[in-house]
Amino acid sequence: MADDLLVDERRARLMVLDQGPGGDGQVRTRVRFTELDSQGNAVGEPRELSLEGEEVYIDALVIKFEDSFVTAGDALKGKALLLFRRIFTDRRRPADGDVLDREGQMPQSYAAERAPTAFERELWARFWELANDPEEAQRRGVRALHGEAVSTRLRKDRVYTITLRSTGELAIQAGQ
Repeated sequence: MADDLLVDERRARLMVLDQGPGGDGQVRTRVRFTELDSQGNAVGEPRELSLEGEEVYIDALVIKFEDSFVTAGDALKGKALLLFRRIFTDRRRPADGDVLDREGQMPQSYAAERAPTAFERELWARFWELANDPEEAQRRGVRALHGEAVSTRLRKDRVYTITLRSTGELAIQAGQ
């Protein structure tokens, strides 16, 4: 696979605004979650959230295309797609997490960059159906559709970046 086609794009920034004991004695972490476009610019309004605990999980839905499309730099299928589903902590059940993007809809970060294609709209609208029909997904050049979560233990006054590699790997890293 050509190294220049393995691109990591910043897709969100998570800034820790405050962290300390809450009224119940548990650690509370206040964060600002900002979705980013492929150039790293903010998309939509940042969301401020108060989370119970310090270990945070960013849950996403990912669509990964066949490697041949990625290595060819295909205009439509040359990089994985991502929808930020929700954010939760080790002290909160995923189902009780804060919703970031709505399932079944085009993620706001892609819609802000350009008008979504009919192909992309269909993939998001039929996500779980295609995830359970590998032959149909393969006919569309899709290698995998699934949920994926990254996590880290947050520290006060740090900024974390969530990136997506063109092949579909999700990562979260602390910045300087």
